[in-house]
Amino acid sequence: MNQPKENVARRVAEIAGISPDISSGRSPDSECRAAIASKLLRVLVLAMGTLAVYPANVASADSLNNVPSAAAHNEYCSPSSVWTGGATDGPANLPTACNNTALANTPSPGTVRGPDSTTAAVQNDLIAAACGDTIKITAGVTIGAISLPAKGCDNAHWITLESSGVTNAGFPAEGTRVTPCVANVASLPNRPAYPCPSPAALMANIQQPTTGVSGPLHFGAGADHYRLSAAPARPESFTTWWT
Repeated sequence: MNQPKENVARRVAEIAGISPDISSGRSPDSECRAAIASKLLRVLVLAMGTLAVYPANVASADSLNNVPSAAAHNEYCSPSSVWTGGATDGPANLPTACNNTALANTPSPGTVRGPDSTTAAVQNDLIAAACGDTIKITAGVTIGAISLPAKGCDNAHWITLESSGVTNAGFPAEGTRVTPCVANVASLPNRPAYPCPSPAALMANIQQPTTGVSGPLHFGAGADHYRLSAAPARPESFTTWWT
């Protein structure tokens, strides 16, 4: 069975070095929440209900505070994509393989194609692309389902599909969490406020059509080494990405 919520909260409080008032049902105040954020990387509740807590370093805390930190997302994965974490955590086996996702370690040094504004144009560029090429999709547009063919690429030659909006000065730096502001949404009703000095449509969308296709992305046999940047893929049932 899963751990009772109060047990999880107490364990989290232990690691963070705080003492929330569980019995009264009150949430920790802002200082306590800050302590949790700065001292915890992640809490994993395993299938068998065992709680595993990993301490965070400064990079992880920075990412929670929306400070650019690509290293925070690859703490246990070396630049050459070798797992550097432990082998087990109690009864759980930890990952044995990983992909380092930093831009510097998923390079696309080849030809830049586009920007494309239609599904057909993007698909044609995918067919023509060589390993290491970048295919730009015009910011603000929505294209349909695409197929990603096998190219036999390697870790030094990724094929990148990205919105043309990533070069805009208002696009967040690598390692910084994006907000709906980059989808031209200045605020959301009944949601917490977020910084949005200049809302703009900087994302491109890959959306599954309503009929005839299952899913927005289709990988050919053996296809790998594709990276999507600011180009979320979504099912047809999503009418607005941020709601």
